Amino acid sequence: MSETEPARGEAIEMRFGILDPTIEMLHDGLRLYDLPLHAYTAKFTDVIREIYGLPWDFFTPTITVREISLSTDPAPGASPPESVWARVSIYGFGFEPGVAVVTKWNNAFGFPDNGAGANSILLQSPVPDSHGRFAFQVLHKAVKRAAKDWIWDANNQLVIVAQQSHPGGPILQQAYERFIPPHVLWQWVP
Repeated sequence: MSETEPARGEAIEMRFGILDPTIEMLHDGLRLYDLPLHAYTAKFTDVIREIYGLPWDFFTPTITVREISLSTDPAPGASPPESVWARVSIYGFGFEPGVAVVTKWNNAFGFPDNGAGANSILLQSPVPDSHGRFAFQVLHKAVKRAAKDWIWDANNQLVIVAQQSHPGGPILQQAYERFIPPHVLWQWVP
């Protein structure tokens, strides 16, 4: 194992924060042919306000990554001499109100099972509001990974998954979004 691969059993350092689901998040999350509606015309704004008030079961369960930002902290003596942090805002809608939604990163290769299964990282379990919406933010400290160890195949990129079920019951609602940039979990090093 190279010094840049996550050690078997190494947990990822994470922090969570709750976000209020906003009309802007729904506006950005509604898509037509893989583009947000506002990319077509600003006239959708009034329609989005009406859609925002619809009941939860009007929507197909959806989870989306709304924003990713990276920042660094100095790490003297390390190579490279900084730690990278990824802040990811996640938004979901179309879920049953009041029932927790289990969220996780899939295709998180090399990390230990923290309750979500092999090669997955369990995130938090937000509870949707009365309209079936939730939002939260996760802050990850990236784990160093050598460029030669990065997997670029489309089906192996990170996936955000949301699954909802009543305790002990089958999955009722689920959604996922593929092709999340790997920088969310890994810091690219030579």
